[in-house]
Amino acid sequence: MPPVVQEREVSTTPRVERFFSRFRWVILGTLLLVIAVLTGFFTYQQREAALLDKGTYEVEQLEERFARLQTSDREQVGDEEVLSLEEDLKGVVDTYGKAYPSQRAMYLLGHLAFWQEDWDDASIWFDRLAKEFPRSYLAAVALLDAAAARENLGDTSGATTRYEKVIEAGFSVLKPRALFSLGRLKESSGDREGARQIYTQLLEDYPSSQWSHLARDRMIFLQLQE
Repeated sequence: MPPVVQEREVSTTPRVERFFSRFRWVILGTLLLVIAVLTGFFTYQQREAALLDKGTYEVEQLEERFARLQTSDREQVGDEEVLSLEEDLKGVVDTYGKAYPSQRAMYLLGHLAFWQEDWDDASIWFDRLAKEFPRSYLAAVALLDAAAARENLGDTSGATTRYEKVIEAGFSVLKPRALFSLGRLKESSGDREGARQIYTQLLEDYPSSQWSHLARDRMIFLQLQE
């Protein structure tokens, strides 16, 4: 029977100890750096969250001011009150940049201008919101409002462009309204065939929409005019 060779058990402990002894300052420095980076990151996140909360609160207060303004007798509202609200909203836009409070402030600025029947300024603010926050749910709403402002200016081409942007973007909730508005513009410009095509698309894509009911009425009217 051959002799049994007993395997020698080699311990790695001395090697590990030598490694840590040799590179302890490097390891310690790296660890401290990681801790510092993580601390800075979490501090930044907390600061940004606090700033966002502050901005949201500010714009909500301004929204309430605008709501009170809208329910007031327009002839009794002083220019200073309107100008003060406008400047405060612009301050939010400047302070919060690409953050949510800035987006809401732009939307309110557009409606404040709309309320004053300053269609050009309203269009500018709504267009800016849609451009700077293209993925926001407010972007499509702003485009519809900008289109309405352009219509009030008599700019049918500008309104058409904005309605088409809403349709192309595929905002399903707002697309029926944009389609009907586009058909209405074509109808008012004398393009009855173009209007029929738009109304037909609306009826086929969104048969249960309230805008489809209106489109059906318009198609009946156009048919009676022939």
